[in-house]
Amino acid sequence: MGAENEIVVVAPDGAVVARWTLGARPPDLSAIDELARLRLCARRTGHTVKLHNPSTELCELLELTGLRLDDPG
Repeated sequence: MGAENEIVVVAPDGAVVARWTLGARPPDLSAIDELARLRLCARRTGHTVKLHNPSTELCELLELTGLRLDDPG
């Protein structure tokens, strides 16, 4: 299995452009803010943001804030 809370930015052709994790800290609203800003920037350039192995805590925060990321997997 990969790292928990791994963020992947994917180009329109399906190529992975960037990959990193949110870090060892438990996700909080600052992590949600970072994801929202990243998603906005990615969408403006035709890219998508995907999560791999999102933690239960991160999924709950995303649900609470209404931020849905493309194809969490």
